[in-house]
Amino acid sequence: MKQFYQQILRLMPYFFWTLVAIVGMFMLVELAPKEDGLKYLDKIQHALIFSILSISGYLAFRQKIWIITLGLTIFGAIIEVLQATFTTTRTGDVYDWLADIAGILISLMIISIYRQFKPEPLQ
Repeated sequence: MKQFYQQILRLMPYFFWTLVAIVGMFMLVELAPKEDGLKYLDKIQHALIFSILSISGYLAFRQKIWIITLGLTIFGAIIEVLQATFTTTRTGDVYDWLADIAGILISLMIISIYRQFKPEPLQ
């Protein structure tokens, strides 16, 4: 089981960069007009996506947590600027960026709690 876990960890950088590319691509895709749904569904989606990105980044680059945190924060801001600049059906929204940051902070808490209670060191 430990060998399988180590193989998964070796693949995490590829998984992380693939997710970054997919998120970047889909954040710039033009959208059809939305029907009114849940009021904050968009913010929840942003937080969830950036939480998943963050956790995969932290697993891929365990020694560079603050670089991943800063990089994803900047990535979220760039996405919002690009949406405002290059798309006609999407808008840049500072609250979307704050939701991105919330997702990053949630993943930091999850990683911190995991490290505190983990049974053995990750190698």
